[in-house]
Amino acid sequence: MSHDLASAIESLERRIGLLEDERDLRALLAYYGFYVDHGLIEEWMSLFTEDIVWDYVVYDGDDLTTIDPSMFRKVRLVGHDDVRAATIMSAGGQSIFGRSQHHMDGPPAVFQVDGDRAICRSYAVVYARPKDSYGPELSFMSITMNRWNFRRTADGWKISGLWRRRLGSDDSADFLTV
Repeated sequence: MSHDLASAIESLERRIGLLEDERDLRALLAYYGFYVDHGLIEEWMSLFTEDIVWDYVVYDGDDLTTIDPSMFRKVRLVGHDDVRAATIMSAGGQSIFGRSQHHMDGPPAVFQVDGDRAICRSYAVVYARPKDSYGPELSFMSITMNRWNFRRTADGWKISGLWRRRLGSDDSADFLTV
């Protein structure tokens, strides 16, 4: 095999690998939204590394469809127990199970893959159907700016870090340099 052909094959393998990684990362974000929307707690938690670091604005209210802005607080969550308690198991999180839809990979979704680590910057939008309503109306829950950190593990890609800010907040763009 000629050197040029070997080089071309190696380049194609690298490019295909990057495309496969991006496909897998997009699927991971899709599962994130699907699992949280349906209250699939253990499946959702399996998407994170054990040492997940999540820099987040948590809502301490009981119902995410009737938001009181004074109930937000910025937190840094570390590990599965912190993330589970402050998000999916919180009263607010529980209040929208089965009637929410998370869009986690909205534009611009920019992936940077470097070996076994990757970063994605994106928007996320969350909608929910009002309680006891089966009509077509939806409540706009949130739009956030996100920086996702991923790490490839023996089980595939996992989320190892998440920085999330509500769009328009004073620090909504600051975390992009984290």
